[in-house]
Amino acid sequence: MKYWAYFGAKLVAVVLFLCAVWDGMFRLLPAPEPFLRQPVSRMGQDLAWTTLILLYFLFGIGLVYVAIWDQRMRCRSCLRRLRMPLETGSWSRATLLSPPQRRVDLPLRPWHLDRIRSAYDGAKSGRMDAPRRRHLEGIGEPG
Repeated sequence: MKYWAYFGAKLVAVVLFLCAVWDGMFRLLPAPEPFLRQPVSRMGQDLAWTTLILLYFLFGIGLVYVAIWDQRMRCRSCLRRLRMPLETGSWSRATLLSPPQRRVDLPLRPWHLDRIRSAYDGAKSGRMDAPRRRHLEGIGEPG
């Protein structure tokens, strides 16, 4: 839950920042001058405003992209930034059926070790289903 609340807070911060930039644009740039006593629209009829709104849109999309990218690079349980991705396998021997795998590591902290230990203890005592027990048999004692 903390993971999604943090993501929501980042998106709210992006929206508030973009609203502040939008208000700043309206205060700093003058309104377009009338043409033949007819009011001119800001978007589509005034080149400066059209260009600025295009750049504003691209900047907003970039901020949302950065927020999503940053969220994907965080641990779902503790929100710490993950390390660089590790590649396993060989790109020279890659086929469509067995492409190289990529995983992202996180430095182990005490709360992560507790989860590993409890999973390992459950596998040793037989309180766990067979596929998970077989998966955890090769882990050994953590530490």
